[in-house]
Amino acid sequence: MAVNQRAAYTLVELVLSMAAASVLMGGLAASLFLTLEACEGQPAAAAATQAAGVQAEMLRDLGRATGFTTRTASTVTFTVPDEDDDGVEETLTYAYDSAAGTLSLTRQGFTASLLTGVTDSTFGYLSRDRTGAAPTPTPYDTGDWGMRWYVGFEGFAEVSGKNVSSIAVPVPVGVESGELLISVVVTNSDEVATPPAGGGWIEIDQEVHSSSEITLAVWWKIAEAFEPLDYTFSTSASHQFYGWIMRFSRYDRDNPFNAVSSVQDGSASSTPASPAVVSTVERTMILRIGAFDDDDITTGDPGLSGHRIVTMGASGSGSKSCSGGAGFVYQDEAADSGSADFNLNASEESLTITIAIAPE
Repeated sequence: MAVNQRAAYTLVELVLSMAAASVLMGGLAASLFLTLEACEGQPAAAAATQAAGVQAEMLRDLGRATGFTTRTASTVTFTVPDEDDDGVEETLTYAYDSAAGTLSLTRQGFTASLLTGVTDSTFGYLSRDRTGAAPTPTPYDTGDWGMRWYVGFEGFAEVSGKNVSSIAVPVPVGVESGELLISVVVTNSDEVATPPAGGGWIEIDQEVHSSSEITLAVWWKIAEAFEPLDYTFSTSASHQFYGWIMRFSRYDRDNPFNAVSSVQDGSASSTPASPAVVSTVERTMILRIGAFDDDDITTGDPGLSGHRIVTMGASGSGSKSCSGGAGFVYQDEAADSGSADFNLNASEESLTITIAIAPE
């Protein structure tokens, strides 16, 4: 028998050569430490869920590795079997940038930020000598796409204003050129806010509630290389405002919005519905946005069952206030999303819109 000897093998290679793969893969998981802060307005629970999904994705990719070229405490580069039927193995790089606090994935020359607000990440390796041919890696499962094939929610920033004619909505920290930005402004009036001239914001929709008590306006733009700290949205008279900007990655740059509902004017209810949309592509992000009269909300929780939280906040307190919220869910198949209910602490008028964001 021919004897091949190498100086070092990663734990993943060891896993692939032994029957007790699941036990040893757990050892690799233990060597990866991802500690996230609840930053940029992202709740700690949502951040932990996102981190767990990314860690599981890394383990799936490492479990299919055919060779390694870089193995450091912050970067690992390796090849996996062909994923796009071009006959060439794919090269993947997972990298932790301690200065930026990001964990990224580079695939086919494109780098995507998987996690932001990462305070520590360490890639650990074990080595051994091995005889015999290297084992065959796990075949690529085309049904196991991993989170990198979905639109990424990267965070948001919010602001409230009371008895003012404008608000400066902050741009989320860490925004990168080419990301999709969606801004939302709610007012307690019959006057819709307008975006700053020259800011590049494109209207998705806007509406004044039939009661004239609240307005909802939604815009989008592609982030530029140098974004300002904030954007000022204004009205001609003084009102109360609640506004926020969200950032997204891994979306279809040619056609970001696969489907958009019209704004739904809701009568007084404690469970205002976000309308359905029908997506025509797989793996869309169904983003639901709502504006509500007064402040009868649970701050930080829009109450969308089965959805991931983006925000829920108010302009202030009292009968002249307004509030808004958002959440999202992934839809694997091209289909009707159905409606979903926000949950308030009392019956209030509402305006809601649903957007299906297409993956890249």
